[in-house]
Amino acid sequence: FPVTIQAYTNRFKVQAKTAVLDTRRAFDDLEPDLQKLLIMKYEKQYTFRDIAVLEGISAPGVRKRIRKALRKMQGFLGSN
Repeated sequence: FPVTIQAYTNRFKVQAKTAVLDTRRAFDDLEPDLQKLLIMKYEKQYTFRDIAVLEGISAPGVRKRIRKALRKMQGFLGSN
């Protein structure tokens, strides 16, 4: 019984590490300006409005660019 739990735990850890690496590769594949927007939104937790002010673009423009970045990442992850 413990061997089964340990094997499952190890498999889960490997899968989780693989997912993190794939996500990192997808992020690294983005243009630097899109990376910056994602960092501002999801790591620093700025609002769309805050990002718009800091970057000198409209809030709808920020939303559009972030959606574009996420779609690109989804495409990368879907192809792996």
